[in-house]
Amino acid sequence: MERFAGFLWDLYAYLAGLPFLVFAGVWIAVYGWKRDKRQATLRSVDITMFFLFGAAAGLLDQLFGFSYGSVWLLILLFLLAFGLIGNAQQRIKGKLDLLKAWKLVWRVGFLVFSAAYVLLMLIGIIVYAVR
Repeated sequence: MERFAGFLWDLYAYLAGLPFLVFAGVWIAVYGWKRDKRQATLRSVDITMFFLFGAAAGLLDQLFGFSYGSVWLLILLFLLAFGLIGNAQQRIKGKLDLLKAWKLVWRVGFLVFSAAYVLLMLIGIIVYAVR
């Protein structure tokens, strides 16, 4: 069982290192199965966000020496965004739809983490080249 857990951890690490290849692979698979571009894009965003989260946390840890504290910081930011969106939803519509609020946070997170991934990767390359 320990070997299987190690395999899953390594697989996640490799896929988090190349999140845009994950996006392309998922998009091609879903589009080939459903023949719907919108659904393929949404599923790709949802799955890739899981890997972008790990990649951004790992890059933050490595570049700024947070020693796994960045994961908790990112979770806190997600919870804050979820609370703010839920509050806005409650004020505007008078009711709270948790699933819609979570999907919005998750998909906006994809945009934010994509930009953060690119920025942190560039910073990492520059820091590596300067050393």
